[in-house]
Amino acid sequence: MLKELFKKQGSPTTEEDRVAVDYLMQNLPEETHLLAQIVGHLRENYTRGDDFIRLLSRKVSVEDAVTAAQAAQDEGYHFVANTIFEELVKQKKNPYAYLGLAHSYANGLGRSVSPDKATALYQEAIRMFEKEASEGEARALFEIGVCYRRGEGVEQSDTKAVEYYKSALAWGCLDAANNLGLMYAQGLGVEKDVVEAVRYYRMAAEAGQADSQTLLANCYFQGVGVRQDYGEAFAWFKKAADQGEPDALFHVALCYQEGHGVEPDYDKVIENLCKAAEAGHQYALQLLKENGMLDE
Repeated sequence: MLKELFKKQGSPTTEEDRVAVDYLMQNLPEETHLLAQIVGHLRENYTRGDDFIRLLSRKVSVEDAVTAAQAAQDEGYHFVANTIFEELVKQKKNPYAYLGLAHSYANGLGRSVSPDKATALYQEAIRMFEKEASEGEARALFEIGVCYRRGEGVEQSDTKAVEYYKSALAWGCLDAANNLGLMYAQGLGVEKDVVEAVRYYRMAAEAGQADSQTLLANCYFQGVGVRQDYGEAFAWFKKAADQGEPDALFHVALCYQEGHGVEPDYDKVIENLCKAAEAGHQYALQLLKENGMLDE
């Protein structure tokens, strides 16, 4: 967990920057995380806190740098995330760096909220995605769809989001199938159609996407868009649970408890509730506490 690796920074001074970098150098497990590459080069080249990330352009791939920054942002370590994003933005290296920095300005993540800066960054990311899309990059079409769905850098439009998702799916981006399922399930940008939603969920689920497997399992569990079938529901929940999907782990526990699609097994209930709680499922955590299986 990044929480074990980084010291949180609010609005860092140069000295605080140095403390954060030193902390990275002393505490990052070098074989267990891609940021180890950054730390190794910091040891050789570190001069001051405000320029260390420039090493990324020469020593660490842009893709790994973006992945590292996204992970840091997700965990709340915004000094690390924003430093990486800003350097990559300066170098005009990657649209995801623009998105990451835009999120920071839009939501006050280690930066003062600035809708204008966020919009400009989102728009530049979209321009870069449009260029990639013109070269046949399916994922770029998907990301533009996400921007339209959220109204990031463009006027919000569920209809346009659906259009971009369908184009992305036609080019092979299965994340778009999952999102199209959600749009059809809720009637966003299209007429509500739960049968069509199930069709899209199944596309992504059969390709191994855990989120889609969980959504498809829920449809079978509740009988939405398909005939209710606890056996099918359990099978899909189990596939997603085997990938660590929290909601699927929780539902596998419920299936073992109630005998839905599987023989009741109290040990399996506890095992899967614990896994769900460890994966961040709050209700699983609450149930374990209420039953005296975890300290408050």
